[in-house]
Amino acid sequence: MSESFASIITLIAIAIGMFYVVGGIVHMRALVLDSMADELFTMLGDGEASSERLRTRAMMAGAALTFASGLSLLALSRWTLPIFAVNTVLQGAYLLWVARASPPQDDAERHGRRATLRAFFNYIAALGFVVGLDRYGLWRIWLEPALAELAAIAAPAIALSWFFRQRSSPASKATSIAPPSTSSEPRPADAPNPECLRLAPEYHCAPLWDDECGNMVDPASLGLSAELLQRIADWDASFQATFNEDDPFASGFTDVAAEHAWVKKGNAIVEDLGKEWPGSIFNGISGLTKLVRDARHDLGPWDELPEERLAAIGEKCGVAEIEAAIVWLDELSREGDALPEWDGDSQDDIARARETLHRILARVPGRYIEIVASGLHSPEWRTRAHIAMALAGHDRTTALPSLRDALAREEDETAHQLITMTLANAESERQ
Repeated sequence: MSESFASIITLIAIAIGMFYVVGGIVHMRALVLDSMADELFTMLGDGEASSERLRTRAMMAGAALTFASGLSLLALSRWTLPIFAVNTVLQGAYLLWVARASPPQDDAERHGRRATLRAFFNYIAALGFVVGLDRYGLWRIWLEPALAELAAIAAPAIALSWFFRQRSSPASKATSIAPPSTSSEPRPADAPNPECLRLAPEYHCAPLWDDECGNMVDPASLGLSAELLQRIADWDASFQATFNEDDPFASGFTDVAAEHAWVKKGNAIVEDLGKEWPGSIFNGISGLTKLVRDARHDLGPWDELPEERLAAIGEKCGVAEIEAAIVWLDELSREGDALPEWDGDSQDDIARARETLHRILARVPGRYIEIVASGLHSPEWRTRAHIAMALAGHDRTTALPSLRDALAREEDETAHQLITMTLANAESERQ
């Protein structure tokens, strides 16, 4: 091989290596963003199913190997071919598993799956290039013994994988949707302070819980300020006053404005607890997670919720659940924008999550339509579009004015088109 040809091949190898180093980092970062969607689909699917856990582990391993293969190629290491080969086998096995476990259901999912397959075929082409490099013997020996060189390549990949996995863990002070505690046992007096608190009101119980063991926690035992303790007590008293002794199933706020104010005060309490309490805080005011999990108790992880169950979930939603669903839609939109195009499987998950949420919002009681319509002011255009579709499922007389106002102020071209079609369909059905 001539020296000039070898130089050209080396430059190409360095470029491909850099591409996969960056690609591996981007993919691992995408998995951090995808953790929120994974959490939502754990809620929407079977919490005991191992398929989602296996998928997440395979994707993280693939991202780490992609980074390692790029780093190895960048260094022209003798370990490049084995790492590329292992990653190719892993990715191929993963794609075969996903194709059988979750075949695409619509055009959007098929488009995402094709993007993932294109990325896989590109990697196979890169593997072919690496095979050529191996044939010409262009590898360099950086460290001896050979295992030391492999360790030097594996260490950054493992460190990055660990870093991103830590990033994908729940935040220390979160306000995410979370299931309520399942135990009403009081915390023993001599028990240590909980590491994670949950604010989750329940009738005839204290509103604070030890999130790990599920026991009630006396707010007065936490060393909180007198002002915050009084706010917690007043806030819980407002909730307890909504209990209906004659018909417990009819308990709850009858005035939407009062309920909205109560939810707002509860969210502020969570925020201030985060300032005074040194551990983790979970906002359990919304019961959306539990409603969906209960509805899915006998369904498989890939089964869609039947219409009658979606309707039952929607009927039980209040202000907190509606606002939580809008927050999820916003987060899913931001995650979708950050994902690379080739990560078609995650894009598919996000699309399914959005559809499920807007179908639930389309079935909430009519008195909450203004709370649903507040999502039309979201900064995320996809959220605005899905809220418009949800509103179209409500009483047309009430929903149409909100849809017309949203259309008049919509600046995003795609959202404008979607809201236009939604409004046109709603108006035609009204006639």
